[in-house]
Amino acid sequence: MSLSQFGYLSTVYQSDLPATSLIWCRIRTTVLGTTILTSYSMVCLAAIDQFFSTSYQVYLRQLFTFKLARCLVFLLIPIWFLHSLLFAFFYSIHPSAGCIIWNVIWIRYTTFFFYPFLLGFLPIIFASSFSLLAYQNVRRIVRRQIPIERRRFDRQITAMVLVRVVFFVCLILPHCCYRIYLINTYFIQTNSLQYAIGQLIQVLAGSLTNAQYG
Repeated sequence: MSLSQFGYLSTVYQSDLPATSLIWCRIRTTVLGTTILTSYSMVCLAAIDQFFSTSYQVYLRQLFTFKLARCLVFLLIPIWFLHSLLFAFFYSIHPSAGCIIWNVIWIRYTTFFFYPFLLGFLPIIFASSFSLLAYQNVRRIVRRQIPIERRRFDRQITAMVLVRVVFFVCLILPHCCYRIYLINTYFIQTNSLQYAIGQLIQVLAGSLTNAQYG
């Protein structure tokens, strides 16, 4: 069970540890931020790699190598960790709202950049664009003088990446929209109906996001 799934279940059963413990609130924020940003980056890198590997241009096919991909992965993971660590610093425990961001400037950052762009439009645009470009490359692959088995392999891999990106886009959009709304709307626990509706939406949106990880 992932940390996010644990959080959704704990809020449903009224035992939300991050809502009462500042340490756990910040630890969960750091871990979730790092893993989510890293996984989104991997989807984008897979689409980018497939575009370069199916390109007509020889220099483009040789540009995005395994060594370069490995360097990008080792570079992105510490960057996302430091970003998530800073992100967690601005979380605090509110008596009625639980684990929330308290800094006004950081609220604006999360509202106008982090959720809509860093976790929303940017990975969607990158993954969608490069996967579609790779698909176009594969459609023209018959003109290239390469073995039939290699053509078939490229088509299969590109189709897999394209399907993965489609699921990626469809499953992260609801949660992204919900988080933008949640940042600016506190579900006060004293209002039972509003709080219950908010938790239900959170569980549904989070479940869709978790579905892409199987």
